[in-house]
Amino acid sequence: MRSIKWRFVLIYFLLVLAVLLIVSTSIIGRLDSTLTNDRIMSVKNQINSLLSSSSYFSGELLDENIRGIKASLNERRFSDTDDIFVLSSEDFETIIASKTDDLSTYDGQYAYNIEELNVALIKEGYAGIEKRIILENYETGIRSAHLVVPITGVDNKVKGLCYAIINLDVITKTLQSAKRIIFDSGLIALLITIILSYFIASGITGPIRQVTDVSKKMSEGDFNQRVEVKSNDEIGQLSSMFNQMAVELKNNIQRTELERAKLNTIFNQMIEGVVAVDKFGKIIHINEKGRNLFGVKEDMPLSDIELNLKTLGLSSVNFQNPFTLAGEADFVLNDKNYRILYAPFEDKDLNVGGVIAVYQDMTKERKLEDMRREFVANVSHELKTPITSIKSYAETLMKYPVDDETAKSFLTVIDNESDRMAHIVRDLLILTTLDYKTEEKKLSPVSINELSHSAVERMKLMAKEKNMSIYEHYEDSLSVLADEEDLLQVIINLISNAVKYTPDGGVINVSTSTDGINNYVSVSDNGVGIKPEDQKRIFDRFYRVEKSRSRALGGTGLGLAIAKEMVNSMNGDIRVESDGRNGSTFTLKFKAVKDNGEA
Repeated sequence: MRSIKWRFVLIYFLLVLAVLLIVSTSIIGRLDSTLTNDRIMSVKNQINSLLSSSSYFSGELLDENIRGIKASLNERRFSDTDDIFVLSSEDFETIIASKTDDLSTYDGQYAYNIEELNVALIKEGYAGIEKRIILENYETGIRSAHLVVPITGVDNKVKGLCYAIINLDVITKTLQSAKRIIFDSGLIALLITIILSYFIASGITGPIRQVTDVSKKMSEGDFNQRVEVKSNDEIGQLSSMFNQMAVELKNNIQRTELERAKLNTIFNQMIEGVVAVDKFGKIIHINEKGRNLFGVKEDMPLSDIELNLKTLGLSSVNFQNPFTLAGEADFVLNDKNYRILYAPFEDKDLNVGGVIAVYQDMTKERKLEDMRREFVANVSHELKTPITSIKSYAETLMKYPVDDETAKSFLTVIDNESDRMAHIVRDLLILTTLDYKTEEKKLSPVSINELSHSAVERMKLMAKEKNMSIYEHYEDSLSVLADEEDLLQVIINLISNAVKYTPDGGVINVSTSTDGINNYVSVSDNGVGIKPEDQKRIFDRFYRVEKSRSRALGGTGLGLAIAKEMVNSMNGDIRVESDGRNGSTFTLKFKAVKDNGEA
C-alpha cells in the first residue's frame, strides 16, 4: 500500500472499527448487566412479596406448613421458565416445595443431591447471606441466574431457604439481537467510513499527487506546468505557493540559463583558450579555442579528455599549497608561445574547487619582439660600420700630418660612408612613414608598361657598365590602380638588385602580363638565384642573402622591405621565385583596371 490515500483510509477504518468495538462492547455489557439485574430483582421482589404475605412462612418450622407453602408458591405468577425451590431448615436440608415443570421430581429430595442447585450458594444461604450468581450450561449454552434468599424467623435464625433458578435465555436472545443490530449498523458505518475517508483522502492526496506530477514534469524541464487551486485551505495555500515557487524557479532558471549562455558565448568566442580543472586535476570545462589548442575533438566528453596539470602547463600548481594556485606561466606548444594566466575558483562550500587557466597566444608578440630586437641590432650594426670608419679616418686626419692625396682619399671614404649613413636613415624614414601612415594613398590608374619601360631606361647605364643586357616584353594597355612614383621606385629597385647581384654579362628580362583579373610586372635575371630558406626572409628588414657582397655594393638591406611595404600600401602583392641556382624572378601583382579606373 504505497499511496498515502489508502493508508489514510486504512487508519480511518481501523479507528472507526476500534470505536465501534469499544462502544458496542460497552453497550452490550451495560445492557446485559441492566437486563439481568432487572430480571433478578423482579424475581427477588416476587419472592420477598411471597415470604411477607404468606402466613405459611411465618411459622417456626416450615415443614409444618408444606401444603400451604406449595399452594402459596403455585398461586404466585412466577415465569414458567423459572424454577423456584423452598428448602427446609439446615437440619434437614430438603426440598419441601418447588415450582417447576415437574413438581414430583424434586419435592422431598435432599437439596445437595439436586444437580441443578449450587451447593456453595445453598451453604451461603444457610449462613444468612442473600446472594446471586450467574451460571451457564456449556452443553446447551443457556445462561441462568441462581438466587438464594434466606427465610428467617423472629430471632433472625435461618429456618429455610428460597432458591430461584432464573432463566436468562430471553435476555441472551435480546443481547444477540442487539449484537446483530450493532453489527449491521457497524458494517454500514464502516462502509460509510471507507467511502467518506476515500473522498476525504482523495481531497488531500489529489493535490499532493498533482504537485508530484507537476514536479516530475518540471524536473524534466517543463516549467509551464501549474497546480490547479481548488480551495482556500491549507492544501489550496500549498498549491498556490507551489505555483508561485514554479514561476520564481522558471524565472531564476531562465536568468541562470541566460547568464550561462552569455558565459558560454564569451568562452567560445574568446580568442584565448580557457580550461578549468577541478582539485583532482580533471577537466571540467574547456572552450572551443582550448580544444583546438590541445587537439581535443569537439564531440569528446570532458570525462574522456586525457590532460593533466603537466600537459596543461600548470605543473607548478599544487592544491595543497594555496600560494601556487594563482599566477602566470610561459608555455610552448606546437612551436607556439603562450602566456598562461591562472587563478583558483570556489565551490558551493566556498572551498577551493579548482583552477581556471587562460591561454594567450603570444607567438606574434614574441615574433614582433624578436624582430624588434633584431631590427635594433641591425640598425646599430649598420650605423656602427660607417660611423666607425668616419671616426677612424677623421681622427687620423686630426692627429697625423698627411699629404694632400692621402687626405683627399680619406675624405672620399668619409664622404662615401656619410652617403651610406644617409641612405640608411632615408630608408628607415621611408619605412617609418609606411608603418605609421595616417591616411590612405590616393591611387590612380597607371600604365605598368610605361612605368616598366621608364625604369629600364634609367637602369640601362648601370647595366651597360657590367656588360649586361635588359630585354623588355610588354602586353598592350595594362593598367593598375597605384601611386605612380612609388610603383616606379619599386620596379627600379627590383631592376637595380638584379643588376647588382647578377654576374657581368648577365641577362635581365622585364615583362608585363595579365590573366584578365590581375596584371603582373616581372623582373627576372640569370644570376646565382636565392635559396628556399632565404626566400622566406628576403623581405625582412636588414636581411641580406650575401651580407659581405651586399655591403660592398652599397646595399642597406632595406630595399626589398621598402618595396613590399609600398606594394602592400597600394593593395598589391610581391613574390619571389627561384630554384636557388639559376636566377630569380620577382613578380608584382595588382588588380587589373581600365585606363578610366574601372575594374
